[in-house]
Amino acid sequence: MERADLTELHYICHMNNLPSILANGILSHRHAQRHHPTRIANEDVQGRRARTTVPGGRPLHDYVNLYLNARNPMLYRVTDGGNDVEHLCVLSVSTQVLDHDDVVLTDGNAASGPTAFRSVSSGLAAIERQRVFAQNWNHADPLEKREHRRVMCAEILVPRSVDAAMISGVYVASDRIAASVSASVANVRAIVKESLFFR
Repeated sequence: MERADLTELHYICHMNNLPSILANGILSHRHAQRHHPTRIANEDVQGRRARTTVPGGRPLHDYVNLYLNARNPMLYRVTDGGNDVEHLCVLSVSTQVLDHDDVVLTDGNAASGPTAFRSVSSGLAAIERQRVFAQNWNHADPLEKREHRRVMCAEILVPRSVDAAMISGVYVASDRIAASVSASVANVRAIVKESLFFR
């Protein structure tokens, strides 16, 4: 994958967290706790992430995790395969964050054992665009399926926070949800993209 292949990055969050994010930026898991965010992540997964250290010494929970492609197994799980989308949105984040200091790219889910942590330049070169942006991760071979699930969750890790100015829009699953977002928060564009939410 090349830098030009990425037009945006994605952050998955609960609708309840939008006002805080737009006021304070996207904060790392650790730094967000003082704002008491509504959680969507699986606690077992968060337990693994809490025990993961990024090369260089920082805990994984000190980073904001952005996805190359939010239409991935994590979003599939938290939306129950697209059946429960009312409370979720995906933020479109500028790729300018790739130029920030100490940004790390992973070639899969950061809490997965086989995942490698690299600089942005060397990391992008190791990413297979077709696999990360595939429509699904189903394979007859269960080992290949597991590996594809991991790869589709490739992450950009940004230390501490991402400024709210880097957010260009909010993807939602329906016109009704978009209207609700527009009524509750200002200065952000709500964009309906059903396919992103497996619909």
